[in-house]
Amino acid sequence: MSAVVGEVSNLGVKVKGICKGVLELMLSSGFTVTEKKPINHLDDPENFTVKNTTKEGVVAVNCDKLVGATNYMLEVVYKTVVTDPYKLKVTFNSTRCRFEVSGLVEGAEASFQLIATGSKFKISSTQPIIKVIKRND
Repeated sequence: MSAVVGEVSNLGVKVKGICKGVLELMLSSGFTVTEKKPINHLDDPENFTVKNTTKEGVVAVNCDKLVGATNYMLEVVYKTVVTDPYKLKVTFNSTRCRFEVSGLVEGAEASFQLIATGSKFKISSTQPIIKVIKRND
């Protein structure tokens, strides 16, 4: 059944490409035509979590998927060495709202903040979470 759904989906994409956006042609194909409405705002990300994992120097970062978000950026600020006064800032980009950050120093403190972006330059973000990096056994 899923193979049939996939083929119908592919057929819909082909019809759209052949019709080149001409509404009358798309309607004559027998497919239902729906207009995608732009999302004018982004809610703040919910259920933002940062969890230590069983792997050394690895944390799992997650939040609920946001309607209208096209990209998620995770900003991590941490010290490369526990006694180092200088902090390193790293940004990760993804279309998914889940990240696994590795290479962090055990015992170091890190700050994590998630920023979601959408159409028309809409942005929302979480409050930073500060976490001490350690391995969960």
